[in-house]
Amino acid sequence: NITDGNCCGTPSHTVWSVAILPFIEQANLNGKYNPNLPIEDPVNSFLRQQNMPSYNCPSDPSAGKLLVPASGPHNNLESRTSSYRGMGGVGWGFTGEYQYRRQWDSSDILRPECPINKKGVLHWTGRVNGQANKYACETFGSISDGSSNTLMVGEYTTLTTERRTTFWAYSYTSFALSTATPESRTLMANYDLCASQGDSNPCKRAFGSLHSGGAIQFVRADGSVNPIFPTIDMTVYTSLSTVAGGEAFADPL
Repeated sequence: NITDGNCCGTPSHTVWSVAILPFIEQANLNGKYNPNLPIEDPVNSFLRQQNMPSYNCPSDPSAGKLLVPASGPHNNLESRTSSYRGMGGVGWGFTGEYQYRRQWDSSDILRPECPINKKGVLHWTGRVNGQANKYACETFGSISDGSSNTLMVGEYTTLTTERRTTFWAYSYTSFALSTATPESRTLMANYDLCASQGDSNPCKRAFGSLHSGGAIQFVRADGSVNPIFPTIDMTVYTSLSTVAGGEAFADPL
């Protein structure tokens, strides 16, 4: 996500799922996008409202709909829903481990409490007051944990509060980007149920699907696709979510 300003009222620019359009045979659609304007601008409505079958999981009943997202500077304009979100990193810590609660999808990651070793592949980048900072796009070289050990994109849909689902071309904070929280409630396809069990912010940045057993398909940085289940060991899950955390763990696959 690229937002040139502070969260949360500042319009945003591109997001991973828009940036890869030329590489998935969508160059014509990419040509309709004006990157010099915020993605929320009415000029970019054509892009935001396009249904992208390649971004829709067949098991996701919310994918492919035109809805107004639940929050952000959308000016009540509709955007198209989808099924896949980027992995921003570890956004919340284990009990007793303080990490700022909105990590990786906004300029809040510039706070000193945000440990850089918890970043994932697809985190926020941008400028605040025109100033560059330490965060830039990741490369294969920066994924020192190994591309096969690093989650990059995963599924999210919700049976409740449909406007909290995934929107592929709406780059405001968490609608195309999620984070890993070491709580199993954030690995379910039910926003309301997740939020009823604690702080709702991790639920806005959750992963979840309607596949058998709750299996959530993730693409790793090496291009492989493997499921993760809500029963995964949370230490393993968060370790898989960083690019350079240096964790030692047993991969469940």
